[in-house]
Amino acid sequence: MSAINDLQTQAVAAAKKGDWKNALAFNQEILENHPDNIGALNRAGFACMQLHEDKQATKYFKQLVALPKTEE
Repeated sequence: MSAINDLQTQAVAAAKKGDWKNALAFNQEILENHPDNIGALNRAGFACMQLHEDKQATKYFKQLVALPKTEE
């Protein structure tokens, strides 16, 4: 399994347990090397909301919606 897939799995598992601090940390680690990772931005924003870190959540969501649109 690749490092990013491992971090993704850990982030989702932490979120399922309600461990929002670790969920956020795993997603931030993904974003360090892949700042446009849609899933990590979404999960990080949601984790911040759960931690009542509204300004940080807004930052992640704004970054997410600013990504270029892709054709389906």
